[in-house]
Amino acid sequence: MNVKNFLIGTFAAGVAFFLLGWVFYGILFPNIWPLAEGATPNPMYSVLGGIVSGAALSYVFDKIGNMSIQSGAITAAVMGLLGSVSMRFYMMGNGNCTSMNVLLTDAAVNLVIGAVAGAAICFLVGKFGGSNE
Repeated sequence: MNVKNFLIGTFAAGVAFFLLGWVFYGILFPNIWPLAEGATPNPMYSVLGGIVSGAALSYVFDKIGNMSIQSGAITAAVMGLLGSVSMRFYMMGNGNCTSMNVLLTDAAVNLVIGAVAGAAICFLVGKFGGSNE
């Protein structure tokens, strides 16, 4: 594994996940992931979630090897879509999510966030990273 590429990709995707998550889930669609009763938001966990999501995507991209910005965006968009839909189906099975509209909205949001994060990884690793050899 190329540690430099992994760290660059983790940073790039982590920033994308956090910022776009804040825009989509905090501003545009706040009811998709509502706060539990009596809970207060803790942005540090959102930052950590972005970093971990970015690290996971960066790890996969490092294993795949050099990718164009377009192929990185498509790959990450598909991963975001499938991950979101699978989790929402689990949640529907447990009664925690009962709306197909919420499932579809969340899937679309994760598709967009994944595409931007994947493109960011490929762009920054291509610009500042080393070879995957």
